[in-house]
Amino acid sequence: MRKVKYICLLSSIIIIHQACSPKYVPNVINVPLLSKKGEVHATVNGGISGFDPQVAVAVSNHIGVIANGSFANEIQNNGKDFHKHSFAEIGAGYFDTIQKNCCTNFIVDTGMVN
Repeated sequence: MRKVKYICLLSSIIIIHQACSPKYVPNVINVPLLSKKGEVHATVNGGISGFDPQVAVAVSNHIGVIANGSFANEIQNNGKDFHKHSFAEIGAGYFDTIQKNCCTNFIVDTGMVN
């Protein structure tokens, strides 16, 4: 009986507090898999997370740069902000071809969120 009370209490706390937390909306992960100088990978995605542009460029045979973003501004019928965010990041890193059909990427990036 004590276990049932504990489960009911824990379930109640979870249900009550779920509306108090911010909503997590991840952006699409940028995995360009660059292999040689001059390659450009660009994508534009849309969905629950909003508008997600991404680009990656191989500036040399082993150095690449990336830029990503995620932007949304949805309004409810009552005029209040329903879901609004802006996110941007840039990064640079090293890439190399291990075998003919296998490559590795190491990218370090930083970003800003609003």
